[in-house]
Amino acid sequence: MSLALMLWPHTNICTDGSLLDGHPRGAGSFPKVLGRYVRDLELLPLELAIHKMTGLPAEHMGLSQRGSSRRGLYRRFGAV
Repeated sequence: MSLALMLWPHTNICTDGSLLDGHPRGAGSFPKVLGRYVRDLELLPLELAIHKMTGLPAEHMGLSQRGSSRRGLYRRFGAV
């Protein structure tokens, strides 16, 4: 992916995969971004990458009650 596209303020980081079909993109897209672009290449701050995976897609889809950890909103976070 081009760096300019990754850094564009409106770029969502998402996947079209599913955990159910066994395809690697279902479970590997987000770790790849976090590992490669955040940790290894240091091109994105962690906070911006997380926003591009959560809040920004929710905003673009008009889901005002999703994608943020603000009090009163629906939240789903997983950490290992």
